[in-house]
Amino acid sequence: MSIVLVANTPHSAALIIPAIAELHPNAGPVITIVATHTAFAFPEKTAYSEFPIIRDVEREPFLTGHGFAPRRKTTPISSDEVIEELCQASAVYLFNPEPEGFRSHYHATLMVRSWNKDAKIRVIEDHPLHPSVTIRAIETAALIEDYQPVLDAVAIGEHFDFNFRLNSYPLVTKLFERAGSKAWCNMSAGALQLLLWFRSREKGKGRRSFSSKELAIKVKLWEGSGKFARVDSFGRRVSLQPGFHYNDPVDELSGMRLLDDESERLRLSSTGRFVADAFPSICHDDDLPFRVEAWKRLPLAEAISEINSYLMNFFAFHQSVTGDNSSEEFFCRKGA
Repeated sequence: MSIVLVANTPHSAALIIPAIAELHPNAGPVITIVATHTAFAFPEKTAYSEFPIIRDVEREPFLTGHGFAPRRKTTPISSDEVIEELCQASAVYLFNPEPEGFRSHYHATLMVRSWNKDAKIRVIEDHPLHPSVTIRAIETAALIEDYQPVLDAVAIGEHFDFNFRLNSYPLVTKLFERAGSKAWCNMSAGALQLLLWFRSREKGKGRRSFSSKELAIKVKLWEGSGKFARVDSFGRRVSLQPGFHYNDPVDELSGMRLLDDESERLRLSSTGRFVADAFPSICHDDDLPFRVEAWKRLPLAEAISEINSYLMNFFAFHQSVTGDNSSEEFFCRKGA
């Protein structure tokens, strides 16, 4: 029976493998999977008339692995071999010292459970600084079930991200088409709120252009109305980026050419104004990142129900944009 380690990088894996091999001398090679966050897998085609819709989250599969012998020799192994090892693994360890490590653990748990429902999955929390510390961290690693509230919070965020992007996909694509641009675009909630904030500044008396540094601070210290707590359950400041899709909203808008760069100052492009003006006032929700964080603190079923109601109301205007194509099917690009 093999031991499987799911780590965020090969370097992280190399810190853990010798201790695992020492604790499990008769288990054979330690199979290491380098975990990554994969792209959402949206439904291949959906009739325009069906939007807005709610679907279960799906992702593109990703597996890459190495076989590590106790003496640290490593050999790449195929995806089929990784799956074979997962199916018969006697123990699975998860290690990711990054701040968003439990998002990776959530994905890894789904992957492992899809092939081995009975595997004992444990989380190595302590960062290994010394071999004795590493061995102790492995010996005291808690079962993944002990972290269920944290995993549920990740699942809630993923459900929101996936369905927001799914509903924005045909909507934004159609708006680009009407603006004279050919593109297949889904947009994160964070990017949309930043876009609408830009537009509200233009319509008011506020500044219309900002440096990249100023926008980075705006995203990080997003203010909201003050109705919701501004820190998450770990005491970290909630921003416009984490909790949505982990893309940078400024980069996202720039990549979609909704922002123009003029002398290192960013301002809305003509397409950006057109897209922003298509969204009714109900969609301008400065509190949205804080709502997502509040949903994460609810029981899973209750949070999903509230998110579904919110998104169906948020995208209720969908047919006013795509209604002319209601009899047609919208084709999502794979791995968006």
